[in-house]
Amino acid sequence: MVSENLKPQYDAVLKDLGAERVELHREVSDLQRKLKELDFTIASLSRRLGIIPVFPVLNPQDNLLQAGIAEVQKYSSVSIMWAILLELNKPNGAPMSAQEIADALQAGGIKTKAASFVNTVSTTLSNMKKTTGDVDVIEAKWFVTEKGRSHADHIAGKLRRRATRSEKVGLFDVGEPES
Repeated sequence: MVSENLKPQYDAVLKDLGAERVELHREVSDLQRKLKELDFTIASLSRRLGIIPVFPVLNPQDNLLQAGIAEVQKYSSVSIMWAILLELNKPNGAPMSAQEIADALQAGGIKTKAASFVNTVSTTLSNMKKTTGDVDVIEAKWFVTEKGRSHADHIAGKLRRRATRSEKVGLFDVGEPES
């Protein structure tokens, strides 16, 4: 047990460490947002030029934050339909089964209480194929159509704008108001 004389000092150290952690988390979030924006822009422009973009392969041992945070949260703030489009529209993306898509969405942060999330994904895929034509299927492998690519690029743009707006009105933003 800590003596009563040292408790205020420990409390001050813990408060400082907590403040430093909040600041570092904000900086990491800002950098992650910028990295995603660059990735989407590169992928979109490359697709329009008909080339396959090559992103540097990051070694998770060299960049644990990139590997951990980005992958675990990439779909946490979008609908299942948007997440499916974004997953299937990834650069160098190959057609995927409903189970592979469901696994990728859950790994990317989609929360579900469904007993069988793959059934939810399968139903969503079928509805998307019938109603919007954003996806299609061949031999149980789903892929994004050209129309779906256009929608996915639009969604990515919305997410970038949303991220930019949240930077301006964040909880810890104490800068001068914009004129």
